[in-house]
Amino acid sequence: MEMLMVKQLLIPSIVFIQRKIRTLKETIILHYANLTIFNLQV
Repeated sequence: MEMLMVKQLLIPSIVFIQRKIRTLKETIILHYANLTIFNLQV
């Protein structure tokens, strides 16, 4: 019974963390792309 409770709590948080990481990666990639474009223009 306790294992079920742990899984029900753990799985949503793992999904949430994975989404956060994906968002963070996209933000960093966009940021570096903008910097690269800016550097090429100068």
